[in-house]
Amino acid sequence: MGDSDKAIIRLLSKRLKYVFLCFLFLPTLIQAQNFNYSRKAIKLYNQAELAFKENRIENAKELLTAAIAKEKKFLEAYIALGDIYSTKFDFQNAALNYKKVRAFDSKKYRYLDFKIAECLHKQYMFDEAKEYIRRYLNHGNTNSKYYYPAYRLQSNIDFALDLKSDDNDYQVARLSDSINTIYDEYLPSITVDGGLLIFTRAYPNYGRRVEDFFISRKDGNGEFGTANFLEGPFNTTENEGAQCTSADGNFLLFTACNRTDGYGSCDLYYSYKIDGAWTQPKNLGENINSSYWETQPAISPDGKTLYFVSNRPGGIGGMDLWKSTRSESGEWYRPVNMGAQVNTSEDEMSPFIHWDATTLYFGSKGWQGVGGYDLFMTKKIDSHSWSRPENVGFPVNTPFDDNSLMVEQDGRTAYFVSEFIADDAINLDIFTYQLSDDIKANPVAYLKGFVSNGSSVLKGAKISVFDLSADSLFYASNSDDMEGSFFVCMRLGKEYGIHIEKEGYLFYSENIKLDDSLAVNSKVERDFTLNKIAVGERIILDNIFFNFDSADLENKSNQEVEKIYKFLTKNKAIIVEIGGHTDNVGSREYNSRLSFQRAMNVKIALQNMGIGTERIQVKGYGETVPLKPNDTNANRDWNRRTELKIIE
Repeated sequence: MGDSDKAIIRLLSKRLKYVFLCFLFLPTLIQAQNFNYSRKAIKLYNQAELAFKENRIENAKELLTAAIAKEKKFLEAYIALGDIYSTKFDFQNAALNYKKVRAFDSKKYRYLDFKIAECLHKQYMFDEAKEYIRRYLNHGNTNSKYYYPAYRLQSNIDFALDLKSDDNDYQVARLSDSINTIYDEYLPSITVDGGLLIFTRAYPNYGRRVEDFFISRKDGNGEFGTANFLEGPFNTTENEGAQCTSADGNFLLFTACNRTDGYGSCDLYYSYKIDGAWTQPKNLGENINSSYWETQPAISPDGKTLYFVSNRPGGIGGMDLWKSTRSESGEWYRPVNMGAQVNTSEDEMSPFIHWDATTLYFGSKGWQGVGGYDLFMTKKIDSHSWSRPENVGFPVNTPFDDNSLMVEQDGRTAYFVSEFIADDAINLDIFTYQLSDDIKANPVAYLKGFVSNGSSVLKGAKISVFDLSADSLFYASNSDDMEGSFFVCMRLGKEYGIHIEKEGYLFYSENIKLDDSLAVNSKVERDFTLNKIAVGERIILDNIFFNFDSADLENKSNQEVEKIYKFLTKNKAIIVEIGGHTDNVGSREYNSRLSFQRAMNVKIALQNMGIGTERIQVKGYGETVPLKPNDTNANRDWNRRTELKIIE
């Protein structure tokens, strides 16, 4: 494995421990010489040991089988044969050989009950595994190196049995060979629309194992095409890994190690895609990177919160999840540990924050799981607290290591990485799965806006999106320097107010209601035009609301009133008219009075904030200036409005 991802090295380290099982031949051989086995049997055993050390695995198995043929109760030969099967991840035959030892002598080699339970656990034979682990713990040596792992295994088995009774109908599917190969694929990231997948592939290159980024795009049938090298300044002669992309795919964070501009062994770097080309990667800086290990980044949908994995001091376990927020000037604050609400005394890895900005998925060895790394989900309660992590459950979590779960905008379509056995080895591939209701994220829609003055793009326009029900700022950014564009993800079932402003221009206001009935893959591309400040220019105050058949302002109008106040404060020479408009329901006189009073209440709210009365004129137009015919409910909604017009 390459150097770019220590957590993945840990994840795969179990492969290496099986290689070192060859050393088990030494103690078992010594014991074998102390028993009354025939010389021919012991000679075959010695030859098997040599064959195994020379990686002649099949020959070693044949020699051990021959030794057993000479001595039917050659216990150590059965153990060695079981260990060899374990190196090839053949847990069925490994367990069969261990069981024979216990059948011949129930008092010797009691630790084999633990190893049998391990093998059965790997085969999903949890009921039988439970019996063997119970037997080991009842008779095992409390000083044994297996004793604590046995208690952990027992907990995993009991948990797996509980989960099995709670299975759902969804099935895990391996992504096609256009993504997965005979090599390892892992640490994927995906854009919010699910159309672009970036992942790491480790493969041999001139005798060494290297990691590089690959990219795949969905075709018209919704299938991922053949993955290719990610073009750009990422795939170097060194190892790169553990990346994440922004919602729109135009920003990439990744891990790189041992670079000259690094602060530690592995640091986090970033790059933007501008006009179709990626910028030269830059180090995230010393506020994020340390002399320790930083890896596996995840970025919030608004780009303002960074989650990552590190073994820096101040953590709870070995590898912990950390979080940093970004200031208005773009600087990252010093990260904080996510605490015991998320981290454990073991290792955590592969965070992914969903586009709903609330649901976090991650891998952990510390929270109760099925075995190895399991995947978990937690929900943000507020800026400082998270719900208790929930195990994602079967069939995503297995007795092997599972990690790197991410979810499309529908909140349900998930991709994750899991170990599986193929050709006597453990491989890593990317799988997909439909999450159940209890662990899915909130579905979102996304808006891509383009800001202009009608003839050219407006760079650096300030974008503010407010969650009107919470009366709080949901998203803040600026239109980019290329297209004058911005990108924002918004939860379904919510109502948002969008404000766009730029110096010298009349601000823009729009209300967006995202009904729960909208398609889960809802997306909107919208052009927003700002007009220069000039007499006669007007805008609809789309986020001014009144109670039904009343002139009383609703609380969700607060953000719009605040924007008008700031506009008038910044442009002190401007005099405006607030005009009220109604539909044609009711008498003309009533509608005229209602529209005037509504406009007046907006003026009063602004006066209370300090705007002089002489700067605001009020007019009630009633039903006399409709935008559309009053022949449908939708059209009448359009006609009920409040406008701001510059009159001087």
